[in-house]
Amino acid sequence: MTRSIQDLKANALTSIHDMFRQDQALRQELAEATKRRDEIKQQMWLLDDKNTTSLKGLIRELGWAPLLARGGSELWHLVQHADQDVDFQQTALRAFTDNQPCSITMWQCAFLEDRISMSLQRPQKYGSQLTKSKQTSRWEPYVLENPDRVDHFRALVGLDSLDEYVLQMNSK
Repeated sequence: MTRSIQDLKANALTSIHDMFRQDQALRQELAEATKRRDEIKQQMWLLDDKNTTSLKGLIRELGWAPLLARGGSELWHLVQHADQDVDFQQTALRAFTDNQPCSITMWQCAFLEDRISMSLQRPQKYGSQLTKSKQTSRWEPYVLENPDRVDHFRALVGLDSLDEYVLQMNSK
């Protein structure tokens, strides 16, 4: 039995309505996610600011030595995320490098040095800071100070080659 033209038109209109409803629902979800993303970024910035202030208070109270002795990766992450206070990051980097060996590794110092360079809009030495390409949406290194020697500098602090790092970050 063949369906009538009226049935086909009705089914087509129903299909179009369903497709439109799904289309709009997904776009609404994206708009809400984008708004939520902006809210979360604002919360992160406020937390980073609060953590930086607290960390500076601990340093004033105790000095760097006890924190460097055991703070390790957690301390480094907090300093790494203190982007709103580059002077503090620079002070921390000097404390990290002047007190080697300590719980902060040289590769962590390299990451922080590059992050400071990026914040100051200067080329980075180790290629640890990546940005998303607007054309490809893939991670690529922020501007390099010396592209021909970047892998040499990375090896000195125990990092893989820049190509391996970028490939790894783009596979996530």
